[in-house]
Amino acid sequence: MKWSRRSVLAAGLATTLGRGATAQTPTRGGTLRSIINPEPPGLILALNQLLPTLVVAGKIYQGLLR
Repeated sequence: MKWSRRSVLAAGLATTLGRGATAQTPTRGGTLRSIINPEPPGLILALNQLLPTLVVAGKIYQGLLR
């Protein structure tokens, strides 16, 4: 039996929706979990301008300065 592209997509969508995929309501003060590779050697932006440091330190200082 040959499956059409439309029937494969419909089956995938039905499987995904059948699992109870629901959107979560955003909450304030949650926890950010992120994988940063390579690990930043330090979080002082004045001394280290590498991308991993910018990503992590930016998240820290954003909350402090707001």
